[in-house]
Amino acid sequence: MQVIVGKVELDKKLSEMQDIDLSKALLNACLIVEASAKEKCPSRTGILRESITSEADEHEGRVGTNLEYGVYVHQGTGIYATNGDGRETPWRYQDAEGN
Repeated sequence: MQVIVGKVELDKKLSEMQDIDLSKALLNACLIVEASAKEKCPSRTGILRESITSEADEHEGRVGTNLEYGVYVHQGTGIYATNGDGRETPWRYQDAEGN
């Protein structure tokens, strides 16, 4: 990591950074994340892995899938939820009336 000290050094570094194509840099970063996601994606059929895509413009980048179950594979479910906030197991269905 480079440490910038003083206004002259800061101005020089900011001037150098003006030549960077941020859209291209953001797209490259998204492609790296996409490749990592595909590598880590469990696969039985390959459908979820193949659906992972990325895109970027000059302001934001997105990596993801259009498959509804992708979030459950990524975040986990039940006792396997990544935040530990999944439902406990065993569980049972309960309707709005509590039955």
